[in-house]
This record gives sequence, structure tokens and C-alpha cells, in this order.
Amino acid sequence: MNNFLLSQLAEYPEWQERVKQAMQLPPFKINYSPLVTEVFDQQGLLVGEVLGSIVYEGKRNINEPSKFIAWFFDGKLGVFCFCNQVIVNRLHILAVAYKNGGEL
Repeated sequence: MNNFLLSQLAEYPEWQERVKQAMQLPPFKINYSPLVTEVFDQQGLLVGEVLGSIVYEGKRNINEPSKFIAWFFDGKLGVFCFCNQVIVNRLHILAVAYKNGGEL
């Protein structure tokens, strides 16, 4: 992550630390299928899904747009978008496979 983005994320120190840690982790395995998916922004949990069914949708202030979006899979940060950039993408290998019609 470049210094500008890192300094911008400093407003959210807990998220800054989560992002730093996730950047050090390997991508999820190609056959990984999470049981629980949760999506957060600076306001908190936006939506939670368990076994493909939405079990939680958060209420939010529509006058405060999301400054970042964080996707957790089984409690592990997998994707983090900030300042219109993907900062963490542990699904990279899956994105490559999708672009190539299922071929790596």
C-alpha cells in the first residue's frame, strides 16, 4: 500500500492494522468456499450471509457514503477497497481463473 493510502487509512487505526496483516497473508485456495461472508464499511456491518442466505442487513446513514468496503470470509479479511482502489485481494487467483474462463 502506498504511503498516501496508508496515511488516509490512519483515520481508522483498527482497519489500518487489519489491512496490514491481511496484505501479508496468502490468497485463499482455489477451492475455498466460505460459510460466512460479511461486508463492512466505516459505519459497521452492512450485510452478513451464512450458507448463501442473507441473515443481516445493517441500517446506514445514506448521507455518509462508504469510505471503504471490507469483505470478510469466515472471519478473515479477503478484500478491502479504499479510495476507489483494491488494497487487499486474497481472491486474486479466483479472479484470474474467472478472466481465463476457468483456466489458470
